[in-house]
Amino acid sequence: MKAVAEYWTDRRKDLLRDERGVIYKVDVAATIALCFPNSYFVGMSNLGFHTAYWHFNLPENVKAERAFYEGDEKPLTLESGRSLDEFSLVGFSINFELDYVNILRMLSLSKIPLLREKRNYSHPLVFIGGIVTFFNIRPLIPFIDFAFIGESEELFEQVNNELVHYAATKGVEKTELLKRLSLIDGIFVPGFSQTVNPRYVDNLDHFECVSRIITPHTEFKNMFLVEISRGCLHKCNFCVSGHVYQRPRFRTLSHIMRSCERGLLLTNRLGFIASAPSDYPSFDELCAYLKSRNAKVSFSSLRVSSITKSVLELLIASGQTSLTLAPETGSERLRKHISKNIDNKCFFDVIQLAKKCGMKRIKLYMLIGLPDETDADLDETVLFIKESAKIMLIRVSVTPFIPKPATPFERYTINDKKIIRKKIAFLRHAFKNDTRVTLTFDGIKAAHQQASLAKGDETILLDEAEKLSSL
Repeated sequence: MKAVAEYWTDRRKDLLRDERGVIYKVDVAATIALCFPNSYFVGMSNLGFHTAYWHFNLPENVKAERAFYEGDEKPLTLESGRSLDEFSLVGFSINFELDYVNILRMLSLSKIPLLREKRNYSHPLVFIGGIVTFFNIRPLIPFIDFAFIGESEELFEQVNNELVHYAATKGVEKTELLKRLSLIDGIFVPGFSQTVNPRYVDNLDHFECVSRIITPHTEFKNMFLVEISRGCLHKCNFCVSGHVYQRPRFRTLSHIMRSCERGLLLTNRLGFIASAPSDYPSFDELCAYLKSRNAKVSFSSLRVSSITKSVLELLIASGQTSLTLAPETGSERLRKHISKNIDNKCFFDVIQLAKKCGMKRIKLYMLIGLPDETDADLDETVLFIKESAKIMLIRVSVTPFIPKPATPFERYTINDKKIIRKKIAFLRHAFKNDTRVTLTFDGIKAAHQQASLAKGDETILLDEAEKLSSL
């Protein structure tokens, strides 16, 4: 244990030294350990986690500190190095089903009983939020006291007020707090709530969604992130974001520019987050503004049909040498089946343009095992990649299709492991001597586990919980 404590003390010092924007508070009655059930690198790249940290810390008498999953090491908060069981509440921001298990591990390592029914007034309340609350929190219901369902910005003030009231009672009346929380539209409380519909923010300009802490230790190194929209116009049949967010909503250009100006006081690197940033109605005007401010720019993704020479030049001027595209498959028939109606020529034209503008590499995201996929579709995917590689070096990330709730493809099942292995072997063989193509594959076991959790019920994690509880 001494080695763990020493490791985390040194790690904390290094991370905190490099961060800008950390919120420190003296001890207050209502304390929250806000956890991301994955690494610091992943968690601090997530705008939802930044948003929750900011809003929980807005009231003077509520304090939130961050904690992350560090493998088998006991999770301690970054700001003060305290254990999770020392807080009034422990909250988790969840964006990925495989992190469900990490939630249980973090609680177990903190000596907090996993099952809600095993905890008493001396234990912290456990809650969750994040995109998975839009479509399936059932696997976590046995372990949580409450959940933010959907978009949380309009809920924080009400919840914080209840937490202050709870702290004033010395934390004894948990049942009364949970009863009061269950009356808030958008909060689900097992035992009190029935069905709770996700909350949505009608006007995104009412709540700024940006980086609250700048750090070099993330995917977006020293970058100020700005959310420009939510939802997606295209509604691909396999994709959650196109279906759970109701309608697409866009922030006004003036709102985004104000956020950018604040970010430029901290860094010249700006990143823009949306399902499809180039769908933003004032995208050309935004790019012109960014160019005028000499900002180094990154976009979370770009739809191939909207990539222009000016966009590529902006990215290259920002230091980017690679472009990421998501054709999903090389089969035009199959691409139409998933409601992604873009032909192969559009991709080839953009790759040619990217090369002319100075890009050095293309990254392609591809799916295998899509509904109704045939051997002929895989053949076309190979041909598509080979044609792309004639233009420029290609890196291909291959992922098994995972059916998600709330999408038109939710009724399908993931391919059997043997079938996935066969398809991976086929792709490996097709490019074994091709030095212009690099293939990477997601793990098959992890994909099957994710598929099970995505549509799992309240029993799916009970065996894992029992195993952890016996350690």
